[in-house]
Amino acid sequence: MNSLSKNLAIGATGLAAIVSPMTSNAQELQNTNTTPLIHDAYVMSGWHSKYLGMYGFSVTDTPVIQSDVGFSIGKVNYDTWSNYDLKREKLTEVDTTLSTSFKLGKFNIAPQVIYFNSPSKDFNDSIELGARVSTANLPVNLSLYGGQIFGTGIAQGQAFDLEASKSFNLTDKLSVNVQGDLWYYHGYWVKSDGFSHASAKLSLNYNIGKGFSTSAYVKAQKELNSFGGTFKDNSAYGISVTKKF
Repeated sequence: MNSLSKNLAIGATGLAAIVSPMTSNAQELQNTNTTPLIHDAYVMSGWHSKYLGMYGFSVTDTPVIQSDVGFSIGKVNYDTWSNYDLKREKLTEVDTTLSTSFKLGKFNIAPQVIYFNSPSKDFNDSIELGARVSTANLPVNLSLYGGQIFGTGIAQGQAFDLEASKSFNLTDKLSVNVQGDLWYYHGYWVKSDGFSHASAKLSLNYNIGKGFSTSAYVKAQKELNSFGGTFKDNSAYGISVTKKF
């Protein structure tokens, strides 16, 4: 190799040594700035054939409108959920949730605090402290939730939910989700202990585009213990539209 070739090689090596850390630092800076302080905002609203709650309470046998609005600030998530009773023409429930999540080994831990409020005074205000532990390292997504409720005029106890779910992509925009839940109550809201109910839910989800998506579902519930008819055999269906920002 002649002296000119050697000089060019040395120059190229030196330039690469200078540019490489600059590029790496620029990429790191870009990566740290990809997520804004306020992120993952969304609004959702849906029509449901009845109010068959996630906790298994058969609240109404008539149609309701349920809506969500939420966003995240850093690692803290905010969500407000509401239930509007179409028959009574009243806003009957507003639930506000603050949550976060972190990883612990192969598990994801998601603690949360929920404030339950009823503008129609159907029930007294209460607060729930809970956490969901989940893992995606199995053939199905498996999680366990435990919550402790506090409030006046209600039984203060614990509720536990063992959930299994699986999603299947039919196309790049269409997917199906299957979910099953088994609940155990220990004096939570009702003065009863034992396995309260099991439920199965099938959802069909479609990505419309530009941040919009829609979901239609059918849900069936089986009473396992008679807690005064609170968790009676029941079913519901509905459709919702979500906009993400």
